[in-house]
Amino acid sequence: MTFHDLFAIFSFKKGIYRNLYYPFCNYFFDIIFQFVRTYRIFAVNHLVIRLIRNNFYFFHKISNKNKF
Repeated sequence: MTFHDLFAIFSFKKGIYRNLYYPFCNYFFDIIFQFVRTYRIFAVNHLVIRLIRNNFYFFHKISNKNKF
């Protein structure tokens, strides 16, 4: 159930206009939502990788400092 499914249910436009208008806009909104979802996943993965890498370098420096 996407946003445009709710829009089609609650819209007052009936007949052939909605039947021609609905599939194109549903496809368009699905492309936008899919892009936003994948972009959010990639951004979160990038942040997690950067945090792990920074912590690893930090602890690596501490262990080398204690060694020498």
